[in-house]
Amino acid sequence: MPPPRGFLNETLPGQPAPSWMEATLQPPPERSRLTGEISVDVGIVGAGYAGLSAALTLAERGVSVAVLEAHRVGWGASGRNGGHLDSLPRREIAFFERTMGVEDARAIVHAARDAAKLVRRRIREHAIDCDLTDGAVEVHHRRRFDAEAEDAVATLAERYGIGGLEFLPPARLTDWVRAEGLFGGVLHRESGS
Repeated sequence: MPPPRGFLNETLPGQPAPSWMEATLQPPPERSRLTGEISVDVGIVGAGYAGLSAALTLAERGVSVAVLEAHRVGWGASGRNGGHLDSLPRREIAFFERTMGVEDARAIVHAARDAAKLVRRRIREHAIDCDLTDGAVEVHHRRRFDAEAEDAVATLAERYGIGGLEFLPPARLTDWVRAEGLFGGVLHRESGS
């Protein structure tokens, strides 16, 4: 599907950056500006994923909370991530093991997986109509990434007990992605969009 008309227009001051979400989003409800004072247990600045998640977690625990946003919900990077739900950190496991050791690497990997599980749980509990699709394929534009990715899949399974990953050599990648100039990749069954 081609991007909606006007998708690549330049950003105007005070307007959101062009994104697929912006071009296809139902207009969000207008919110009034805070003009007076309010009293809450916790004030959160920024209505991106982190701010909203923190606010929801606190509210579920009975804490009074207010979220302050200069523009609107999802204005910044949270509104432009393309809807990716990654179940692993973006850097390869070898980087974390090398820079901080196996135990801290394990904590980072499991925190990323827990975050993806939290998003899925909230989608279910709050009946969020977001067209959740399971699975994602990480593709390589350089052959040199294939060996590192194949090692990472094996390490994550053997040392960390993480399944749901499959290294896809170039011949298998075409089962999932139809594009020129790609090499291997990794199927992430626990990720999504």
